Amino acid sequence: MAVYSSVIDLIGDTPIVDVSDLSPNDNVRIFAKLESQNPAGSVKDRIAKAMINKAEEEGLLQVLEVGGAESFPPDRKEVDRLRAELRLYLETEELFLRAPGEGGDLSVSNHALLRRYVRRIGAGGEGLEPHFLARLERVLKGYGIAAPEPGPILERAILRLFAARRS
Repeated sequence: MAVYSSVIDLIGDTPIVDVSDLSPNDNVRIFAKLESQNPAGSVKDRIAKAMINKAEEEGLLQVLEVGGAESFPPDRKEVDRLRAELRLYLETEELFLRAPGEGGDLSVSNHALLRRYVRRIGAGGEGLEPHFLARLERVLKGYGIAAPEPGPILERAILRLFAARRS
């Protein structure tokens, strides 16, 4: 089994499985690309990585670093807003991460924890890891949910997260 030092190393290496046994014709080979095995479960991982790498090469992301907006005083508020949106996006993506926990250990993935939370929404996620619940709370605050109190508002917010992730 391959061990990777970063989730980013998994991008662009989507597993392909030969499922030719499913074909009634022995002369036909069928391959299945397992997109669900991408780090964030998305077929957009490769293009996002390429766009970020290109922006880093051209120095376009320096403005997002702490203090980087100082050289752009008229745009300070816009840069801060963009920084907050990117942070929220990354936190949200982490919620849907399918890879094992940090450090390559074999802990439960965030994606699985999020599904567990949905099943335990009435109990406020009781029994789930505190770091996961803290991340979920930060994401929900970014979407206008002050506190994850069980009820229809929280349920709709979680459903919207899943719906937005699939689009």
